[in-house]
Amino acid sequence: MPATVPPTATCNRPGLVAGYLKLGREHGVVYHPGCPVRGLDLTENRVRGVITDHGTISTDVVINAAGPWSYLVAGLVDTPLQTAALGHVYLTTRPDDSHPGGSAQPGHPRPPPEETTRDPNPAA
Repeated sequence: MPATVPPTATCNRPGLVAGYLKLGREHGVVYHPGCPVRGLDLTENRVRGVITDHGTISTDVVINAAGPWSYLVAGLVDTPLQTAALGHVYLTTRPDDSHPGGSAQPGHPRPPPEETTRDPNPAA
């Protein structure tokens, strides 16, 4: 289940997720894809269940893995979570002799492969 394969420093994201899912199942995790969370059932400030469109799932552990939407999940229990969802930003620049430097400029060496990350499937 390796996510990084030295020395190419590539990451197989679908393989990584599949590995996490498999490992979770081996340790008793039950996944409910396509099951929106609508709230958390709390008793004495402790989680007792997850309220979904398909009913309440009893549990005493909730893992907030909502990524850029994690602040919404935290908000279900009135817990502020300082996050900011940002879109990808791409800048196109050209060399500027008044600011030399950077590996993308002619005459500057590129970093060795082990210091870079290459996504073999950027569309995924």
